[in-house]
Amino acid sequence: MMFFVFYSYKTSTKTKNVTVSTATVGISHIIKNFFTIQDVEKVKIILKAVSAVVNKNNKNINLKLLTLKFHDNDKYVLTLTAEEANINTMTYDVLGVGKCSLDTASGEHLETINLNYDAKKKIIYSNNNIKIIKSNEIIYGTSFKSDIKFNKIVIKNQKVIFNKV
Repeated sequence: MMFFVFYSYKTSTKTKNVTVSTATVGISHIIKNFFTIQDVEKVKIILKAVSAVVNKNNKNINLKLLTLKFHDNDKYVLTLTAEEANINTMTYDVLGVGKCSLDTASGEHLETINLNYDAKKKIIYSNNNIKIIKSNEIIYGTSFKSDIKFNKIVIKNQKVIFNKV
């Protein structure tokens, strides 16, 4: 299964009210205003990015200013945003680079630098400092790992600050 199904070599194409423009640069193609919906390992992923640089061998795509919305069993669970990301089109793994955040369906917000999504294991993780903001507490840690539903979270060296209610 190819990750980006409507990828085109045409100069301009209209797909789902989003204009996709491509240009050839060396061994890559540049796509502006990128949008796609994919089902990967029973998880529906809606991806939007300002631009995408696709390597001609289709093993890696570099995205700028992206948003990934995850749906598990047709239920929204999580949004990942990143300044930049690389997607391996063979495994569908995502490496968010720079400032990254997660927002869950239950209202939790996570901030970190360099965030990873392992498509096969359906986990999100970071080996950098994290901050999770919940309605009644803020959690800090030196790394974390979680399923996409944020039900099974492991935070290393955590510090919790409770908000006064």
